[in-house]
Amino acid sequence: MTFKSFFLLIFISSVSICILFFFFTGETALFLLNIGIEYKINYTFISLVSFIASIFSYIGLIIAFYFARKKEKVRLKRVEVERINLQKIHQELKALGQGHRI
Repeated sequence: MTFKSFFLLIFISSVSICILFFFFTGETALFLLNIGIEYKINYTFISLVSFIASIFSYIGLIIAFYFARKKEKVRLKRVEVERINLQKIHQELKALGQGHRI
């Protein structure tokens, strides 16, 4: 699992929990009662904590995208250098095949 997918998974789950506990408190309470959870839950606290977690995961997602893009640029530069070196080698082989000195 890459950092991008990890932070994306955390972001999606925390935003959905935040929305669920902030906007749909009645439906959430009925659902929790139906599955057998009868504890007194502070919905605003859960919503706030999941909102903070979503903010941190969004920041982590942005940082992960930045480092992935930076790594891709380094890889593309390395490929370009290898391509140039390969062209030089081909030119040298062609010159040797024609009997010229390099």
